[in-house]
Amino acid sequence: MTRGFVERLFHPVRALLRISLAFSTLAVTGALFTHSARSEEYPNRPVRIVLGFAAGGPTDILSRIIGDQLNKSLGAPMVVENRVGAGGNIAATVVAHSPADGYTLLVGGTNYAIGPAWYKDLQFDILKDFQIVTTISQNPNVLVVNPDSNMKTLDDVLKKARSEPGHSTFASSGAGTVVHLAGEMFKSEEKLDIHHVPYNGATPAEIDLMADRVTMMFDSFSTALPFIKEGKLRAIGVTSKDRSSYAPEIPTLAEQGLKDFNVTSWYAVWAPAGVPKEIVEKLNRAIVAALATPEVKERLVTLQAEAFGNTPQASDEFQRKELEKWSKAVELLGPRPD
Repeated sequence: MTRGFVERLFHPVRALLRISLAFSTLAVTGALFTHSARSEEYPNRPVRIVLGFAAGGPTDILSRIIGDQLNKSLGAPMVVENRVGAGGNIAATVVAHSPADGYTLLVGGTNYAIGPAWYKDLQFDILKDFQIVTTISQNPNVLVVNPDSNMKTLDDVLKKARSEPGHSTFASSGAGTVVHLAGEMFKSEEKLDIHHVPYNGATPAEIDLMADRVTMMFDSFSTALPFIKEGKLRAIGVTSKDRSSYAPEIPTLAEQGLKDFNVTSWYAVWAPAGVPKEIVEKLNRAIVAALATPEVKERLVTLQAEAFGNTPQASDEFQRKELEKWSKAVELLGPRPD
């Protein structure tokens, strides 16, 4: 078989390969162009912001603050949708099963870091079914006692709890909440024999603390601060590593001896997994820029919250650490009934 014959034989094959490669290149280029164009046009219709809590609460207020700013900066209506129930899990399930096009977002917070360890039958995975766009804000909790008690410092609280093992109590706004698990972490770290008393919300728990029916309470800072300022509750210390700018006179628990105690309530925005990176980054830039504006900072004052915007990568790292922390906190409770 001559060389010329072989070359003639494979010439059509090479031609077909070149054509195939050309079409493949065009297809990839076209896909990238379409992908880029889609992200540049986004958003060109209303965006749903779904949350799992009722109107008027912190999550709802934050959602509307963010929605208003995105409406201004991105030029599309932001529709806040309250899908209440199951500690925010109904809302998360709705968003997890929504199209990955950036037109349905989830706003929530620490509840989604606690949920995987607390609930046994979640219909979503916060890491696999979502991608975090950015954290939004955070605020501490605060350990409070009855103002007529002799407890003024963390040492006083510890002395009382240790002097009457099995009799001291700590209230919370409900089982499985941040403030409940903060109490469990405190109890474990200090090896205290104190009992949890869950209430259906912060208000009834605060009323019983004011009436001296419970010993102490880890409370939401925004909820407790008005009572602290009115002298109806006494603040022992905030649970974050730094003092709050809203009440800098209140020391942290960490500076009183609980060196590694750092518990905050935080909020974030998530998109379904699969939303193009360009859209996630566009949303991230818009939200982080909004958090830096005087208007948003002023509105965050109503929640005693600190702006906490970050990159998607840094936000993801933060949420993974939070998932690990709260998983360990739930483990402190031991086996729970189904």
